[in-house]
Amino acid sequence: MRIDNQYINAESRKRWIEMLQKQLIRENPSALPDYGVDGSYGPETTDWVSRFQERKGLEVDGLAGTETLGRLREDIVQLPGTTGRGVEILQEDLLFFYIEQSAVDGSYGAGTEQGVRDFQYYNNLLVDGEAGPDTLKKMDELLTKLFVSEGDTGSLVRRIQNQLNEQDAADISIDVDGIYGQSTKSAIEDYQNESDLYVDGVTGPRTMYILNAENSPLFTNGEMEEELEKLGLTFNDSSDDDLDKFRDIFRNHPEIMNVMDGDNFDNIYATEMDYPDGTEENEVVVIVADVVNKPNLAISGQFFKQSEELKTFAKSDIFGNLPDDDVEIKTYTIDDNDVSIETITERNVDLEDSLLQSQITFQEALQESRVRESELIIFGCNNGVVLRSQRGISTQDWTDIIGITCNIAISVSGNVLGSHIAATFGLATGPLGVTAIITTAIAAIGSYYFCSWLEGQF
Repeated sequence: MRIDNQYINAESRKRWIEMLQKQLIRENPSALPDYGVDGSYGPETTDWVSRFQERKGLEVDGLAGTETLGRLREDIVQLPGTTGRGVEILQEDLLFFYIEQSAVDGSYGAGTEQGVRDFQYYNNLLVDGEAGPDTLKKMDELLTKLFVSEGDTGSLVRRIQNQLNEQDAADISIDVDGIYGQSTKSAIEDYQNESDLYVDGVTGPRTMYILNAENSPLFTNGEMEEELEKLGLTFNDSSDDDLDKFRDIFRNHPEIMNVMDGDNFDNIYATEMDYPDGTEENEVVVIVADVVNKPNLAISGQFFKQSEELKTFAKSDIFGNLPDDDVEIKTYTIDDNDVSIETITERNVDLEDSLLQSQITFQEALQESRVRESELIIFGCNNGVVLRSQRGISTQDWTDIIGITCNIAISVSGNVLGSHIAATFGLATGPLGVTAIITTAIAAIGSYYFCSWLEGQF
């Protein structure tokens, strides 16, 4: 997808929403005064998109489609001598690429002009020191790029090379030349090996995040599960007989058999998890199943343990194993013998990024709750965080989700559950492996059950 040939709204990836918010502030330094660049497409972002559209004579809908994004791109030119929050963002982005100026002060002086010249030089752009559409587009492309591999060049490669030289996990010293050649690939492989990451020599979302966060790496699976248990979400060991019973129900369920279309199951995995209200109705058994001779397919579902009812299940079809290949997820909801189907299609790279962002969101939420001495009661990948304290419900610095409905999927819980199943049954968990597909499917169907608990909290 070309960077401006898209439709950005509340359902978009965080990186695209952040790009839009930066553009709004670049175009008008007074934009987004309350939340700024937070990656959440809330009322403030909608309002400022609408204001831009109205000023430019565009259709006013508060949503950033191709026409709005194109007009933003055309109209933004940051020049030496200007000041404001937009210049601060430019300076922060230059520092991200290890291009240093005198200060992040919102003043486009000689240092910032030279920094822009350096960025343009490193990325084969016209070197004029002005941050116009072409320069800012290249910067946005690099800031939203999730996979960097052999053959890539430019400022993002330079950043990775600098980080490799600075990290302590592996003994690495390479030239910072902006060329992702064999030496950089080998250095990434060494770093991945020492950091217990999947070793492929490609700087994908997880490798990039760990490089970015040497002092605050992601929770291990055990640490994540421990934190979730503190919030009331627990994983229980059911007896083999109980789990075998649910495997049999799943295998022979008429709707599952219809979806299988004559195929046979290979392995059927099962585990039990309990949602936080402690009632028997929210004890669920999760099933994940492989299909014989079709490694691209996975079928997953959840049962209420007490009623043994299967209300929702999902079918995941991986169209390939490359970052830009698609994964189709169909979610089936069974209600009084009527089955409704919802289909979404994601790229492998976006699945990996979504799962990673859910983990990051959870860790940030925990830290925020501790700083405020509030109790974290629930979280969502795109919807924000709810904090509960003696002063009541607070959503400060996150999207207002008091009116939340059943659309929320507990992505982090799904991620931990997928890792839990993978660890238990010895599944391969490469960056595009079975865990990403399992966890996405579980996150999608898990929201159905979790919602009955969530609605009761408000």
